[in-house]
Parts: sequence; structure tokens; C-alpha cells
Amino acid sequence: MACHDFLVGEAVAKSTLSFHFKMLREAGLVRMVPQGRRMQVTLRREDLEMRFPGLLEKILLTYQQK
Repeated sequence: MACHDFLVGEAVAKSTLSFHFKMLREAGLVRMVPQGRRMQVTLRREDLEMRFPGLLEKILLTYQQK
């Protein structure tokens, strides 16, 4: 998913999004790869599953129930 595709709210500043993406990247949760003028964001599923078995599945199940 490209960074600009995230719908976070109507009035979220670019600097706020940049800060949050930086935190996610530094925490090892996402991988960010430049593609021209865009940035591709990929969830590091395998790494998350090895470090926290079952966590992502539980989060996604909880999100789908809402």
C-alpha cells in the first residue's frame, strides 16, 4: 500500500503521518520501499509472527468484529 492511500482522518497533517510511519518503521512493524516519488508500505508479517505468535491474527479478528 502506498503511504498516500492510508485514510487516517480528514485533518491529519503530513508531518503527523510521517512521524507515525517513522515509528512503525523503527519498531520493525513495516518496511518502506521508495518507488519513484511514492513510498510503498509493507507489513512485516513473518517477522511479527516469529516475534509475537498469534498477535496479528487476534488483532485482525478483533478489527473485523467491529
